Amino acid sequence: MRRILSPLQLSAVFLLLIVSCKPKGANSQQNVNPIGAAPVDKERMVPILSFDDKALFDTLSYSNIIQSVNYIPLETRQEAFIGRRVTGIKRIRDKYMIISRDGMNASFKLFNTDGTYYTDALTMGRGPVEMTFFSSFTFNDSTGLITFLDSEGGKAVKTDIVSLDKTRFSVRNGLKYVGLVALDNGNYLSLTDDYDSKNTPDKPMPYMYLLNQDFQITDSLCDMVKREKKTIEGVDGPQLQRFLSQYPGGAIYKDLLNDTVFFINNDLHFKSIAVFDLGKRKPTLKESNYDSWEKKKNKVYIRNIDVMDDYMHVTYDYDKLIYEAIWSLESGQLLYQSSSDLIGINVSFDSFNGRMPITSFSGNKLYFPANASNLTGVIPSLKPDDNIVLVEITL
Repeated sequence: MRRILSPLQLSAVFLLLIVSCKPKGANSQQNVNPIGAAPVDKERMVPILSFDDKALFDTLSYSNIIQSVNYIPLETRQEAFIGRRVTGIKRIRDKYMIISRDGMNASFKLFNTDGTYYTDALTMGRGPVEMTFFSSFTFNDSTGLITFLDSEGGKAVKTDIVSLDKTRFSVRNGLKYVGLVALDNGNYLSLTDDYDSKNTPDKPMPYMYLLNQDFQITDSLCDMVKREKKTIEGVDGPQLQRFLSQYPGGAIYKDLLNDTVFFINNDLHFKSIAVFDLGKRKPTLKESNYDSWEKKKNKVYIRNIDVMDDYMHVTYDYDKLIYEAIWSLESGQLLYQSSSDLIGINVSFDSFNGRMPITSFSGNKLYFPANASNLTGVIPSLKPDDNIVLVEITL
């Protein structure tokens, strides 16, 4: 078993250093890049991101932090058409994967950067390298592999985006994979499923697994911290969440109970990249498990975290509204904040003026899908019934 400091302990050590030493820059580890895609020699002080600050902007536009907007019309032909509801846009090497759903059907279509159709990364069906029910996927730029898992927990398909070879294999090992991340060396990280701490009250409990290419557990990270989330009848509203997500060179991780966001490299070395300051609006696990929505509305419950090259985007619940916020990782300043009863970021540029559901963050770029009919005045060659247009915003 790998013995390292738990994220809670790492967070405490880091905060102590801030108070007592006030270091001039973030501590560095050899060959560890604290924010993944940024240059290795780009050192920063680890910012404290306050939820109480007043944001500079409530709308993103050319007049503030939008540097440019690029429109990528996706090829219009039968096999390339995207379903009615786009649920994700992922940049994988020099390809875009568009995930969409149309009723019960899901599609995973790969496009070249010019918008031409490349192939389907996965086909839904009962064939040897198809899936009837899809649950999750992960990918890695270094390996060029996309790994899909079915919702029944026993089948996986790997797609090589270069050779287009597809391989089916079994992942039946009794685990439920949470926040699965594919690493550069072909291994995987996964959070552990919720557990009953009463069964092992005095033993270290794993909160993360390292899996090999065949999904066999090769290592685990453990501590004595209870992260037991309970489902109680009559209790509604948001709950505290753990986060493990894909990032170049490793993964982004935030624990259920602490406020530090970590970058984890392929060797499972933790590096602090930001600390959230929730003040009096920080919920406890007890409040998360037992409080009603009326009480929870006075606390901040984070829905999602997106780490960019120079920015941190966070979606969270507060006062029964959905908030979106963007901080600068260089200065720690809150640049953007807005709230609504719908997920989305307020934008104002070209023909767009309103709240757009951003479906992907990569580098310093934001992506969302737009109907062709909304852009016929911006792209003269576009027809109203053409395939969707991928809108790429660079901050």
